[in-house]
Amino acid sequence: MRGWMMAAALVACMASTAARAQDADEIAFAAGQFTGAATVCGVPRAEVMPLAKAMLEASGVDPNGPSPAMTRFTEGVASGTREQKDTPQATCDEVKDGFKQMQAHMPAAK
Repeated sequence: MRGWMMAAALVACMASTAARAQDADEIAFAAGQFTGAATVCGVPRAEVMPLAKAMLEASGVDPNGPSPAMTRFTEGVASGTREQKDTPQATCDEVKDGFKQMQAHMPAAK
């Protein structure tokens, strides 16, 4: 998925009301994929981690403890890292642009 499209999809999902647990798990997976891709593309970890935490918290996931959603997040990071290295669906410039867009929508991530 293109970086800006992923950013828009994540913002839309997190903005929806009363996400079910399954939705939180899938949002966590998508946030993990985005985090993994951004890391591979050279976004500094010091910027990636606050955004990842903000995305998780916005979707109702506690990033500080074990949960099914955090398991999905970890799986998403591995998936995003692998895909960005092997068969990227977005260029690193697109991922970085999507990252900047997400930062703009997640003030807590700055």
